[in-house]
Amino acid sequence: MKISILLLLAATVATGCSSPKPQVQTVPSRLQGQIDPSQPPYIYVDGEVRVRGQFAWTNGMTLQDAIDEAHGFTDFASRKFRVRHSDGSLDIYELDSKMHLTNNLPVLPGDRIFSPRHFPFL
Repeated sequence: MKISILLLLAATVATGCSSPKPQVQTVPSRLQGQIDPSQPPYIYVDGEVRVRGQFAWTNGMTLQDAIDEAHGFTDFASRKFRVRHSDGSLDIYELDSKMHLTNNLPVLPGDRIFSPRHFPFL
């Protein structure tokens, strides 16, 4: 343990770098002012996904990121799903025939994603 810390410190001094620069993501300009600081920094994913629940929102998070957090859709998921945005608006999105997003837009804190069950016999 001590040796690895010393090697890391020696490498840092040798390169002249005191610490790596933090990676900072910014909110796209078209979304500036839309993020409500009173909203919790979470998104919610429910319905026909492998893991339902509340997931931490990160700056720059997209629909695909949210679906990945929920470990993808189940085999019973409909090709259409809805997103209830934190401002109360509702959008419906459609997946292609291979269950991939056709439009990967950013999500904001408080957004709720719901994938209904597909009923092929109705």
